[in-house]
Amino acid sequence: GEMSIASGISSILNNDHIILHNVYVPNSRSRTGTTEIDLIILSPQNITIIEVKNVVGVIDARSKDLPWPVFKFKCAKFIQSEMRNPIRQTRIQKQVLQGWLRDNGLDIEISAALAFPNPKTKILNYHEIEFPIARDKIDLASIVTTPCRKRSINTNQLATELMSESSKLKIHTQKVIQTLNQQR
Repeated sequence: GEMSIASGISSILNNDHIILHNVYVPNSRSRTGTTEIDLIILSPQNITIIEVKNVVGVIDARSKDLPWPVFKFKCAKFIQSEMRNPIRQTRIQKQVLQGWLRDNGLDIEISAALAFPNPKTKILNYHEIEFPIARDKIDLASIVTTPCRKRSINTNQLATELMSESSKLKIHTQKVIQTLNQQR
């Protein structure tokens, strides 16, 4: 899911874009102390968070905060399950990244999108959700190339700072998860 989206979109974006994968950002409200963001795409005019969901089935995207029902057809009947609500998840990721940027002297508005790359996935009731949905690399390219700001961003410097912070936090998060698992 995430890697196919990253490689697909990198093939159509110009060299001004930097794609960061599995970025950890500090989040004091999380039990691990971090939030993981699937993809961050940096351009001189835009920073976009992409939450990738590689789910197969029919998804009802009606709720803004509750889990989304997923219906799959298996053994001649429909089976219902739930998925974590990506709207809520992406909203938190956006707030956390914006806070980190502000703490590092960059008061920048960022955008976000959801990506559902599996062609077998159908999404119902998504027209009123707060983030655009990308189904393929063309959808995603149109989202990330829409400029959000007039002033240019130093994408190389920002990418270096984010990945440096993320590397430290990934190790920290792994230790926290290991400790939590040992306490069970």
